[in-house]
Amino acid sequence: MSYKSEMMLYGSRLRAVEDVVAEAMDPENAQQRDHYLAFLLAHAFDTQDAALRRTCDRIKMAHGDKPFGGAPTSAHNIPPAKSEAVSEFAMNHTIDERVKRAMEIVIAEEVIKYAYDHAFIMQIMNQTSEMPSFSSAQSYIDYMAGLGFINLPSKDTIEKKISSTFGKHPHWTFTDKKGQDATEERRRNGVGTRFLSAFRKGI
Repeated sequence: MSYKSEMMLYGSRLRAVEDVVAEAMDPENAQQRDHYLAFLLAHAFDTQDAALRRTCDRIKMAHGDKPFGGAPTSAHNIPPAKSEAVSEFAMNHTIDERVKRAMEIVIAEEVIKYAYDHAFIMQIMNQTSEMPSFSSAQSYIDYMAGLGFINLPSKDTIEKKISSTFGKHPHWTFTDKKGQDATEERRRNGVGTRFLSAFRKGI
């Protein structure tokens, strides 16, 4: 099965979507299956991946349960406690506060490994309608500095990586030599995935 992204956030780390699906298909018990499904459903919603949502239906039906209801990529099936927390965070915080929280999370989790990873943060923001967008690397740097972040990269560092990045998340491809390595390509797309998830959920 082909999904929109190969990697997904599982707790505080990235895992292959196929691996989580395989474990959900063969769990030790229903509680463990539902634990996996909670992450898979949230990822399907974050990436608007109807194929992954249909896989979640097949996992349920494989264990004798009815498929999920609602639109394939809606937040309807995310477990209530998680969904309520996401809604409360979005309703009670400004866009800038949510961006700041997301950046704090990716820094704390060491998702940002190189200065140029800010290029992928800038790009995911520009490609997501509910986030601020930037016409230049300098405007991104000024915005992040205004939120209180220090040790930001130069505009040249960001611009260089942007110029070698193509496509839309979560299918970015890269023309620089390091970016053509499959593992590094997944990692860079994972930077965007984690930031977007943190922005939307606050966790």
